[in-house]
Amino acid sequence: MDVTLELERKNAVMVTKLLQVKIPQGNRNLGIFRTLPVSSRFPARMAEAPFLHVLEASIDGMPCRTDDVKAHFGSQNVTVYLQDKEAWLAPGMHSFRLVYEMTGMIGFGQDEDRIFWNVTGSGWERGVLASTCTLVPAEGAPLSHGKAYLGYAGSTDSPVDFAKTERDGRTCFVFTAKTRVMHGQHFSVGAAFPKGTVPEPALYRRKETPCSRACAPATASSPSSSASLCGGAGDALPRKSPPRRSSPRRACRSA
Repeated sequence: MDVTLELERKNAVMVTKLLQVKIPQGNRNLGIFRTLPVSSRFPARMAEAPFLHVLEASIDGMPCRTDDVKAHFGSQNVTVYLQDKEAWLAPGMHSFRLVYEMTGMIGFGQDEDRIFWNVTGSGWERGVLASTCTLVPAEGAPLSHGKAYLGYAGSTDSPVDFAKTERDGRTCFVFTAKTRVMHGQHFSVGAAFPKGTVPEPALYRRKETPCSRACAPATASSPSSSASLCGGAGDALPRKSPPRRSSPRRACRSA
């Protein structure tokens, strides 16, 4: 999994996720899903619940629907489906790409503001073999105090490599997990940037805004097979009924 987080001055984060997923022999799948939290990460200082907007989705370079999103009312999570409802995925490696924008992800401090992000999530049944995260600062707002964590909750071990790279004249932080991220583990990264980069909301609410409000604009009906899904974010998505056509473009690809 390769994740790029690009900070924007309008108090939003642009997220690009590239995933290489192997579909085993004998499994029939339409694609994968990603379950994303849309509750505030800073409930004591929240102006509004985060808003998720899916901009791009594709499998092996072929576009998927960007409105195939299901809100989990009451849980403040949403599930984004990357799938082709008309065809099975052939066994082997497949490339998935998901691009979305989220608001309400910035933590506002006294002297500096921060971003903290769970890169992989913790629900992959077989873990994540390799994962990287590139944090791109907003223009004119250099990053500082980069940190990363990898392990189970409460663990002090953090096997993550840190490097810097240049992108469009901006110095980016690159975090690379040195080990597989196992089921139940978290790979999280964070950094600080100058105060004033992002406009701090003037008013704050004391209570969380229901997920239904935050997600309604991005919500579409979910596939009927969603109730049979097992495991957490990123599991293969099984199909109950046969597809209506074959899909020659779903050839097996190498990683």
